[in-house]
Amino acid sequence: MNLNIHNFLNELDGFYSNIKDIAENGDKKKLIGFYGQPDQKVMDIFRESGYGFIDLDIDFNSNNINIVQDVYCHIIRDIVNNAFGLRKKLYVVICTTGADKCDQGRNVRDILEMEGFNIIDATNFSKEAIRSLLISTASLPLKERVSRIMELCYKPLTPDEIKYYSDNQCEPRFNFHGVPPEDIDMLDIFPDETHIQGWTKLVEMGIPGRVDLEWIVDNSAPTVFFTQNFCNKELMGKYLAEKYNGIHVDGHGKLSASVRSKLEAFLKLRYSVNVNVNKR
Repeated sequence: MNLNIHNFLNELDGFYSNIKDIAENGDKKKLIGFYGQPDQKVMDIFRESGYGFIDLDIDFNSNNINIVQDVYCHIIRDIVNNAFGLRKKLYVVICTTGADKCDQGRNVRDILEMEGFNIIDATNFSKEAIRSLLISTASLPLKERVSRIMELCYKPLTPDEIKYYSDNQCEPRFNFHGVPPEDIDMLDIFPDETHIQGWTKLVEMGIPGRVDLEWIVDNSAPTVFFTQNFCNKELMGKYLAEKYNGIHVDGHGKLSASVRSKLEAFLKLRYSVNVNVNKR
């Protein structure tokens, strides 16, 4: 089973009809693996059909099968290792391969297809926001918020959650710009009053392919621009950090002591400077 949205761009109804057939005739005891933030209608069809999901971007400490070299983006390595580690539990792997993910998303798709996985390329071409910003602009633990954003494509906010995030909106002390780090505990360093920018913010809005909006930071708070090592977004992160007088932090696997110290020093220094300026 291999289905590619790129082959249906002038006939999306036919693409979604195929997705419905796949969902209706599949093994609902198995999981839908995915990476990136796929086309929302595809995810909704599988969710409404009763499937469970697993985000292959997350570090599950799967065995390293050595398809992806260590000197490479760790998130891409995690996707491949997770897919093989969970292979017997997966019905299909839903892939994102365009501007909404990265070129390596396409390479992962091709490798998994050649290795016999059931593949659906559901690259997200959405241009108009399908969700309002609530999580990105709330005053709550950053790690909790980033993790919840990454669930939105298969687990919509409940009315209670909408109220929860609406009641905790804030002005930012800092911004976090970029992708969720493989070492997600890095986000514990940030204060609760940190707004989310960049790709993760676009995921909350449901438009991860709007790369043009990644170049925009919508407030003047000090900004940390984070990228994984060997990611094509590193050039963007470095450029924007200089443009906005922020800091570019790149990570490879677990956060090193030197990178942690660099980040903590930036947050401490910039917060104290802002406080002193505001007191004048």
